[in-house]
Amino acid sequence: MPMHTAHAVALKKRLTPLYIAAFLQGLIFWFAIEKLFMHSIGFNDKTIATAVIAFTAVTAVASIPIGVLADRWSRKGILVIASCTMALACVIGGLSHGFGMYLLAACFSGLFFACYQGIYDSVVYDVLMEETGSGSGFERYYGKVELYNGAALVIGGLASAVITHYLSLRSAYFLTTPFILASLVALWRFREPQEHKKEVNQLLGHHINATFKAIFRKDDVLWIVVTLVLASIVSKLLLDFDQLWFIALALPLALYGPFDAVLLTSFSSGGYISGKLKSDKVLMGFGLIALLSSLVLFMHHSFLVIVAQTVIVTLLVVYSIVFEGYLHDTMPSKVRVGAASIVATIGYATFLPVAYLFGAISSHHDIFHATWVIVIVLAALILSGSKVIAAKRR
Repeated sequence: MPMHTAHAVALKKRLTPLYIAAFLQGLIFWFAIEKLFMHSIGFNDKTIATAVIAFTAVTAVASIPIGVLADRWSRKGILVIASCTMALACVIGGLSHGFGMYLLAACFSGLFFACYQGIYDSVVYDVLMEETGSGSGFERYYGKVELYNGAALVIGGLASAVITHYLSLRSAYFLTTPFILASLVALWRFREPQEHKKEVNQLLGHHINATFKAIFRKDDVLWIVVTLVLASIVSKLLLDFDQLWFIALALPLALYGPFDAVLLTSFSSGGYISGKLKSDKVLMGFGLIALLSSLVLFMHHSFLVIVAQTVIVTLLVVYSIVFEGYLHDTMPSKVRVGAASIVATIGYATFLPVAYLFGAISSHHDIFHATWVIVIVLAALILSGSKVIAAKRR
């Protein structure tokens, strides 16, 4: 058997349980109707923004310590904790009848994303290092994780339409729980790479210091961080507030699930495209397409809006996967998740004021005025991404 074929077979066998876990952790039926459910229990646009900010704050605060713990202990263990926190978020969310209890559910959801952030890409990169000796092919294999996770999000969005039609908005939370818990079986079967444990005997303070130095040691890495942060901000704005466009356009309830499912195809399509990407020029072209698509969000037409949202998030998924690969190329394994967590924390911390501004503009004017925030951040993304690509060419 040729060596490259042997590597491919070994990688497929090794990563299949991880793909299954990513699928099950993405099979969440309430994402598509969350904002509508929040409205039904007394939220308005401003309190929705408050809940989003609380969720983001929990994720931001927890990301770095969880990332360092993953590097020093077990990345698979952190993914197990992620599944448990999301299961709690589903149960508490389903039992909520007002602001306070749902805010608690949002906080557990934030912990899930803090555990989830930076783990899959770091694990995939280290599996490649163990099986092949290099990170080559990262975009292809991590793209598959995004593809399966995105497919689950789409199925969840479509299923939510059926669930809310025949049962209730609240049922979507409870029916998600068993699928999240099933991911624990797939994670149990996954063999975790051990590359990151080779150098964890240093003191915790030294480890944290090394993690920050890896991020802030040179300008090229900083521009990668800036690009990832800007991509994260726009993606989160569209994914967290997408239903505000639907509400403004008086979209029928039956279309919430299918429209949200269309948006969530972005993860699968972005994961697929990233594995096929061959040119930096194409990547820069994607940035310009995303910027032009953001102008469509000003139109009072629901179909065009969802198409524009989907195009933008798809292209930002491609950006994120490619630039995460650039980041991991510069990181030693012992700080890989911690470094990714620092980037995520910067992204969440930056997102907080942006989300507040976005929600405030939407509440005092409308969602279409708030769209200017997305346009401005996308323009900045193109500039920072071009600096990274120019540096790589040099």
